[in-house]
Amino acid sequence: AFSPVLCNTSSIMDTFRSNHTLQKLLGDYCGNQLPENLRSLLRLNRENSKSQSARLKIIKTHFSGSKINLQPFVAMELQVLPHAIAWMGRDGIDDNDEITTETNGRSLLYQFLRGIPSLFEINGGNREP
Repeated sequence: AFSPVLCNTSSIMDTFRSNHTLQKLLGDYCGNQLPENLRSLLRLNRENSKSQSARLKIIKTHFSGSKINLQPFVAMELQVLPHAIAWMGRDGIDDNDEITTETNGRSLLYQFLRGIPSLFEINGGNREP
């Protein structure tokens, strides 16, 4: 019941708008009785800043696994793209990052750069400067 509150997976924006401050649940749940996914989400919130927690949840939910959907970046305006690339490669900025294979922004950055080679063509392929 709490998973969608901590990490709504419907869209990137819904994941961004999820709760990134709730750090523990009391009452009926106690310690190891919580499902692993809830413990993991609460740990992300507890060990990271709100913005870093949101970033890690977005990467884990929407950009991990064997088939990464790069479509949100393909249609991005050129002025926004450098910020998105920097966002992907921010691992290691916060001391308390819980970086795993699923939440590794550098892995996402690698897949992004590999999947959109037109970025390295003169004038970015058909795009205007």
